[in-house]
Amino acid sequence: MKFRLFVLVGVVGLMTPLSAAKDSAIGVMVGNGDKERFSAELSYPLADLAEGASFKLNVFEENGSIIERNTVNKRHVGISPTVVFGAGSDFRLTASHTHLEKDDLPDFGIPQLFNRPAAVDRRQFYGFESDYLNSVSDTSIVALEHDINEKVTLTNTLKYGQTDFKLRATAPEFVTAPTLSNSLNDLLVKRTVIFTQSKESFFSNELNVNARFDTDRISHKLVSGVDYREQRSTPLRYQFTGVSTTSLVNPNSADLFTGRSTSTQNTVADIKHISVHLTDTMALSKTLDFTAGARYDFIDTGYLSRGASYLDLDSRKDFLSYRGAFDYKMAETGRVFLSYARTFSTSAEWVAITEQTSNIDPEINSHYEVGTSWNLAKDRLFVKGSLFRTDRENVREVSANITLLSGTQRVEGITLEALGHFTPKWDLSFGYQLVRSEVLESEFFADTEGEKVANTPRQTLSLWSTHYLTDTAKLSAGAQFVDSRRLTSITPYDSVTGLAKEVPSYWTFSVVGSKEINHLWDLQVSIANLFNAKFYDVASGSRVIPGEGRVIMLSVRLKI
Repeated sequence: MKFRLFVLVGVVGLMTPLSAAKDSAIGVMVGNGDKERFSAELSYPLADLAEGASFKLNVFEENGSIIERNTVNKRHVGISPTVVFGAGSDFRLTASHTHLEKDDLPDFGIPQLFNRPAAVDRRQFYGFESDYLNSVSDTSIVALEHDINEKVTLTNTLKYGQTDFKLRATAPEFVTAPTLSNSLNDLLVKRTVIFTQSKESFFSNELNVNARFDTDRISHKLVSGVDYREQRSTPLRYQFTGVSTTSLVNPNSADLFTGRSTSTQNTVADIKHISVHLTDTMALSKTLDFTAGARYDFIDTGYLSRGASYLDLDSRKDFLSYRGAFDYKMAETGRVFLSYARTFSTSAEWVAITEQTSNIDPEINSHYEVGTSWNLAKDRLFVKGSLFRTDRENVREVSANITLLSGTQRVEGITLEALGHFTPKWDLSFGYQLVRSEVLESEFFADTEGEKVANTPRQTLSLWSTHYLTDTAKLSAGAQFVDSRRLTSITPYDSVTGLAKEVPSYWTFSVVGSKEINHLWDLQVSIANLFNAKFYDVASGSRVIPGEGRVIMLSVRLKI
């Protein structure tokens, strides 16, 4: 489905005059790399149809290249109508449908060379111009809310959706293992083709009850519910031979794709998921709250896969999650809090069970946190700090193509946040996290014990400042820092150099200027990655994907 926003808005305008729209807006954004985005948010009251009724329509179309990534681009189109009945009454109905289409060229980045990303131009793309990620998704939602009385609200949300997608992507790997004597010009890249097409569907119904009541001297805020979900996934996978190689230094994405499919794997996975949850926040006194919550999940997965291998598996898992938290108001402007939560994840949740993982225990996450927050300087400054620890048990590890849950990992640290409104014309926000991560135990990779956990930077920092130049104009600027991080927890050191496999740290800076021209028109200019820093946004064991370069965008918004 290809359309320009003004075509759709024109059709809507013919059906219902735009002058009848309330709290609506139309926006246009253009930028470097042929980036453009068209959007409209249209809202119409339907008082003649029913009291508290309204119609909303959101549409958008965006496309453009990824800056500093040759060939990589995306094209997205979406439309979402919503009808609301009974707004402001005791019985409310909301029905919506979202249609989204994507036509992208997928990016699997550049290969890791020894302990670092290969020292090549970040614009190099090792896939084919004919690669694609195409998807069409539709999601319908009907939500009912009923205020039984002033203290009890019943909510039921029904969802149904389906997605058709088709992916052919290229993952770069070296043809032969590089040695220190190789120059970059000597190295050839093997193009490993990833092909999947699937039809995904899901259905869910969530019934929740929110209630407020008192027992003796304790006030309760209760949230409870029952969820039922069904999901079906039908991925079809191909393997390819005869795919051409390319140069590490000078890859040619215009190469003709010559791959031939050699085998297929056709899978049908059905998941049924039932959960019951209950959370109660109790005001034990005027200064002390206690929250206790529990959730029971039962997941039944049927998994049938035919092709190069045959698997007919069934997995049934149940698990009890729970959490507790104390919140003590130690002063009029300050509080301390303490919390603990225990959650889980299973292979079945991601439609990725195998013969080895179908009957093993889920991964377990235990999270501890203690902290304090304060409103200072007559509420002009909010500060928050906390200490946390997350232990992951039964971390998945693979050895000789056998997957077992045997590892234990720990991530702990400190988090600091601050929000300041120091003057009528200056706002500042700050965030900082210092982390220590460690592999505590590993059955198959004992040498990794004591090493850092993958993709866990030791330090991260964000800073954003906004200065109000006038009542209608403001200028904002910000910075972000991400520390170096390990690529993998399984083989943390490169076998050739003996150095840790890492992605380097980086800083990025951004600025945004905006001006309200009048009561109808807004103008904004933004520059992301102001200094065009080279950094790596996504990292895996053998590949990294460079982050986007400098992005300059101009946007105009018309309020209706």
